[in-house]
Amino acid sequence: MDMFVEIMWWVCLAGAVIGFLIGLIGKQMLGQKDGRFSTGYKGNKVPNFVSGFLTILIGCGIIYLSLYGLGQFSEMRSNPIVDPVTGKWHGIIYPSDARHNARGFEMTLEMSEDLTVTGSWSVDSIDELMIYEGIWFPEDMEILQTNTERFEDTIHFKIDSHPGRTVVRGEIHEENGTVVIEAERGGG
Repeated sequence: MDMFVEIMWWVCLAGAVIGFLIGLIGKQMLGQKDGRFSTGYKGNKVPNFVSGFLTILIGCGIIYLSLYGLGQFSEMRSNPIVDPVTGKWHGIIYPSDARHNARGFEMTLEMSEDLTVTGSWSVDSIDELMIYEGIWFPEDMEILQTNTERFEDTIHFKIDSHPGRTVVRGEIHEENGTVVIEAERGGG
């Protein structure tokens, strides 16, 4: 997304320059007054007012749209979209039953532009890759898991993002108690 914004910013800048050049061409089509020639115009060329004004109008339109685009993409460049979800996460699952040990897990998530989250996660010592589907709620900094094939209840992951460190904490409520899931993005 960042590369797209950067490219579009430069395209809009180039569009403004091209619009200016088209306007100059239009001005040339209007001709320049000069009393030394029989037509009254420099180079004895008869001006084409319709084409000249139309070309100037098109040039001004291109400049306007380009400057509008520059403003929009400049704002996008200065305020990039923050994605605290996408990435590889490493963490620990703390079971509700004290008879079981905590297990490590790895989770890979990717958030799309419509805020849906997909990915997979695998738990140490379990030879199963679970598919993850969810929805990101940016105002709550929370992911709600939507596929519940493995668990009866949905899992709410709350993300705590600080510069240089993003941590997620989730809970699964079961009959025996609550399973706590904690992970750090890029952590080990």
